[in-house]
This record gives sequence, structure tokens and C-alpha cells, in this order.
Amino acid sequence: MNPSKRRTAGWASLLLVALLAFAIAACGGDDNGGSGGSSDAAGSEDELFGDVQLTIGGWGGTINKQTNISYLQPYKAAGGSSAVFDNAPAAQLARIQAQNRSGNVTWDVVDSIGADGAWPLWEEGLLEPLPADLKEHLVEVLGPRKVTDFGFTHANIAHVIACNMDKVDVCPKTMEEFFDVENFPGKRMFPGVGPLTAAALAQSAMGVPAEEIENEPPDLDAIFAKLDEVKPAVEVFFTSGDQQEQIMRSGEADMGIMWSGRAYAVKAGGMNLEVNWDGGVYEPSYWAAVKGGPNTEAAFALMKWIADNAEGQAEWAEALHYSVPNPDALELVPAETQAELADTPENFERIVTPNYQWYAENTEELNTRFQDWVGG
Repeated sequence: MNPSKRRTAGWASLLLVALLAFAIAACGGDDNGGSGGSSDAAGSEDELFGDVQLTIGGWGGTINKQTNISYLQPYKAAGGSSAVFDNAPAAQLARIQAQNRSGNVTWDVVDSIGADGAWPLWEEGLLEPLPADLKEHLVEVLGPRKVTDFGFTHANIAHVIACNMDKVDVCPKTMEEFFDVENFPGKRMFPGVGPLTAAALAQSAMGVPAEEIENEPPDLDAIFAKLDEVKPAVEVFFTSGDQQEQIMRSGEADMGIMWSGRAYAVKAGGMNLEVNWDGGVYEPSYWAAVKGGPNTEAAFALMKWIADNAEGQAEWAEALHYSVPNPDALELVPAETQAELADTPENFERIVTPNYQWYAENTEELNTRFQDWVGG
């Protein structure tokens, strides 16, 4: 990234470095002796803010560990910022809102905040807009579907159909079939959280075109009428990934909507599980800079480095089996892992993306109606 604002205190040292580099080049320096070669995903023209320590709103556990290994440690070694995590798993939205209310914003950037939190934060003005040149670069590297005005997708999943084939004769291949409880009988589990995901699942089952689901306001009356069709077969409304796995392993449900990563984890554990993507729902998360954070320019520099770093993203995806946006990274991931990732082109073309912009503007209405439907 080429930030438009640079700290005046650094000009003298930058000039000295430039003069020294010129002198070395004039003396015929060794071509192999320079630093910041091909492993520096940010590029030699970028300022990496090595004197800054960033605070990242993180998830804790294995995600923090792998983010350190694949991104933060190599970035620091390349001359970039150091970073510390302030963990708020599934509570990043609330923490950013609280920091804003108190007038004490301590986070610089968030690691993979879910779309249902990121978009409402953007609507509230609590995420920094990407500089125009950075957004243009990210679109070029990642593609327009992976970039918003405030960040880029990362740690993405899909909500897919999963069936225990020891319990059912035929697994629904599409979302329309999953909602057809008469012709595809079986005890089901269904999301008890994520109202927009549930709405998009119903739209997909209704045959609403993917482009319309992503870009047009949803017809809530039609959506809840469709949800009513599947509800009699729902044994459990799940609220977490761990619960999904437990429900499937215990036999409490024969089939269900599952997060793609959790479904493949159950399958890898030995269950005779069939996983079908057609009509599933994409759920991205985002790297984004927090509005009013102490080190916004440094946060953008880290974000650009991560987006560019195909090797790091491939390593991260292979370790955690969550999807990443860089198409070059996806090609570096082993084929068996590619098949499990939401951003792999073959999978991405088979799923739909909800209208997150609409949700950001109508969060309370949909949340209230969904909670009443689950509890009714």
C-alpha cells in the first residue's frame, strides 16, 4: 500500500536510508544480498510500519495460533508491525460498539469478523473505509466479489447439506430437496442463529436466483412461509459448531444444515456423511480496520500484505480448513482440501450469497421475526 499520509518524523530516516541504498548500488552491491525479495508479499514500495504494535480483535485458540504462524510472524520478519491479540470470540461487534461508546478505541483491526457483525458495524460507521488505491489493488488481487468498501473476506464458510448415510436412504442434493420433508424424510437440524442465513436458505429452496438473493430486498412473508414447511421435521435448532457435530454424531438428527468445515470434520472422524453444496449459503468473514483505531495506516498495510500473500493464505487454509479469498492461494492448497473450501470456484458457483447490505439496514426486524419463529 502507498498511504497518502506519512508521519513527518520519519522523513529524515527515510532519506538517510535512500541515500545509503543509492551508495551501495553505485558501488556494485551483490544482487543476492538485498532484503524484501519475492517472499515480501507487500512489495518493496510499501511502508510496513515496523515501529508500530497493532492490536487485533481476535478469536483466540487455533485461529490466533495459525494467524501468527502464517501471517504475523512472517510480516514482522519482513519489517512489518508487531501485533497482539485482544480476543473476543463471537463478540467483536459488541466490543467495537462498546469501545466507540466509551471514546476509547483500542483495536486497530479485526481478524475475520463474521459478515453479520461486519455489515452492521459498517452501517453504524464503526469500520474505516478502504482508501481508494487500496480497494482498487485488493479487487485486482482477490476479485470484486471478495472486497467491500471496508475490507476483504477471510475464514469463509458455507452452510451445506449433510446426511448420515447410515440413517437415510437418499440425501437431498439441493436446498429445494432439503425443504421437501415429504419426499426426503428424516430428522433434521437447522440454524437457530444467523437469521439472514436462514432466510437465504429459504430463498434458495424457493428457487430465487442467486443474483436476486444477493442484491434485492428479501420477501420476508414468503421466506417465513417457506421456513414453516421445513420446521415440522426440525428436531434441533443448533447454536454453535460444536453442537452441530455433537448432534450428528449422537444421531439426534439424520441430516441437517452444517457449516462446511464442521461437516468435513465429522466426515474425517469416520462418519458415513454425504455433503452437498447445491443451494447452500456463503458466509464470509472480514479483515477490517476499526474506525478511530490508534494505527489505521499500519492496519491497512497489514491487510494488504495478508491479501497479497498467497503462500500464507494457502498455509492458513490447509491448517484450519476455513476458506481464503486469494485465487492463487486456492491453487496452492491440496486438491482434497480445495474440495472443502467455500471459495474454490466449483463450490462458490453452487452456493448463494445473502444480501448483507439489506441486513445491515434491517437487522432488528429480521432478528426479531426469526427469534419468534424459532421459539414459536
